[in-house]
Amino acid sequence: MVSASSSAGRSRRFHLSVFSASIGVSYLFLVPAFAEHLGAGYLDLGLIGTVRSLPYTFLPVVTGYLGDRLGKARLYFLSVFAVGFATLLLAASRTIHSILAVHVLMGIGLSLFWPISEALVSEISPPHERASAIGTYAVAWGSGFLIGPLIGGIVAGAAGFQFAFLVAGILILATAGASVAAIS
Repeated sequence: MVSASSSAGRSRRFHLSVFSASIGVSYLFLVPAFAEHLGAGYLDLGLIGTVRSLPYTFLPVVTGYLGDRLGKARLYFLSVFAVGFATLLLAASRTIHSILAVHVLMGIGLSLFWPISEALVSEISPPHERASAIGTYAVAWGSGFLIGPLIGGIVAGAAGFQFAFLVAGILILATAGASVAAIS
């Protein structure tokens, strides 16, 4: 049996890692400006958003099944790793086509992330604290998205888009391991 203090510590570490990862993931708000910098038109920008969103139309339905078969912690790690790796690939992107390809991977990672992360929050929290834990999770994620675009904009303005995506990718990958350690 897991003690209440152990459960609370795991939950805090998980929420902190989610907050950190969301700062990096929120750099996605830079992609339209980056794509325009590479010569993207309005159709290109629409396609970039569409290919990232496409996996959301079917993957969340099978995520629970995959989590039960592969293990929730493993699937969570894979989803965060996919997003971090895709963000690093954005740092290497030099064409609109490469951004489109990267966003397919990004969409897969993000569409696996949401259902499995909420299941994990529920799993690591005592039954009487689950609603509160899910609320804290939402605040952690939302807070990262609140400050991440500002930080990303400052970094991109000072050192360029590629460097901003490199920093974000490293941050996301670093927190992938920390997240799994927090929930294991």
